[in-house]
Amino acid sequence: GQTRCRITGLGGGKSYTFAVKARSRSGLGRASPPSPPCTTSSVPPIASLWTPQSAGSPTPGGLNSVVWTGSRFVAVGDFGTVLTSPEGVTWAQHSTGRRIDLKSVASGNGRLIALGDTLIGGEFRSVIFTSVDGGVSWTSRTPSINFKVFLAAYGAGTWVLAGNGGMVLT
Repeated sequence: GQTRCRITGLGGGKSYTFAVKARSRSGLGRASPPSPPCTTSSVPPIASLWTPQSAGSPTPGGLNSVVWTGSRFVAVGDFGTVLTSPEGVTWAQHSTGRRIDLKSVASGNGRLIALGDTLIGGEFRSVIFTSVDGGVSWTSRTPSINFKVFLAAYGAGTWVLAGNGGMVLT
């Protein structure tokens, strides 16, 4: 019969030959003649798997976060920049209408939340933007408490916001 064996630890793009020994009740047999040489496939580094894409006209600053909504990608960045794309190749530019650096974006329950901060009365305050149309238009919401919100997530029917000092809002 035929027996299969998985061999691990081989280097990519290298040539190997193999010989086998059979073990029976009588003991270990002699090695078989070497196999013909075979070359393992070379797996490219992860960085070479990415293809640079352009957002069209230059964005006014950097991009800081991206999320998939189920129908499109939404990326947010500096100066209130918002980009949307159905497939990650062609991008449309939008804006929150305020020049606030957006640090993160999250999607859930048909809504997007983008988080940023701005200087109000000498203190940095979080600003929360929400969108119900896939990132095209945004509504600004300022939390009633003064703390910086960094991340948002949606799950189990609840939005959770996390920020400085270990603060969590639901």
